[in-house]
Amino acid sequence: MKESYKLLVTLNKNELRPLLDEKKILLSGLYSQAIAHCIDHATKHRDYTLFVALVEVFDTRDYKLFVSGWVCERLGLLSKMGPNGAVFARSGNPPNERMSWKVSLEEFAARKFKIALPVKKLVHDTKPVEKGRKSPKKIDMLDSWARLPGSYGSGKR
Repeated sequence: MKESYKLLVTLNKNELRPLLDEKKILLSGLYSQAIAHCIDHATKHRDYTLFVALVEVFDTRDYKLFVSGWVCERLGLLSKMGPNGAVFARSGNPPNERMSWKVSLEEFAARKFKIALPVKKLVHDTKPVEKGRKSPKKIDMLDSWARLPGSYGSGKR
């Protein structure tokens, strides 16, 4: 497993790297072994720097987001893009040890290798909508239950 990680690091530095298909790299067994090695290393030593090389293998934004998002969810981390690539740090989220690389990769392939971003609802009004408080109905006072018998317009004295 460590050898597969070393191969990916050398592949990233190779001049022929732009000629390779990123989809084939992502789907390869070599890449899944490298992911497994990095997860083992991170859980033992709490060192997340190995994941940077796995994310930086790709030039396509969706592939980078998929890999870093999967690693973050699997280990309970936060990631952001720094000047030298992705930076991973601990978060308050618990790690999801039941998460499978193979299953997540199949779901990513089913979406045609595109990241599913959360959809934000657009609100046309700029006013905040308060729930629970409704304006009272307009009631004609002559038809109201609050009108006392004998009052003006009742026809009685």
